[in-house]
Amino acid sequence: MTFDIDMIKKVYERYPERIAAARQITGKPLTLSEKILYTHLWEGNATQEYERGNSLCRFRS
Repeated sequence: MTFDIDMIKKVYERYPERIAAARQITGKPLTLSEKILYTHLWEGNATQEYERGNSLCRFRS
């Protein structure tokens, strides 16, 4: 299996920005699970709060 270390670094560099955006949208501290999910959103930074069981979203792998 080949890893693209530059791509991996870019993903992790964006984590603080994406977590901050999710905190601002939700208005509360995030659980570890929420941080992981919000940082893997397909569209990038969070633009809306997602409600468990009611909201649909796409994730990056």
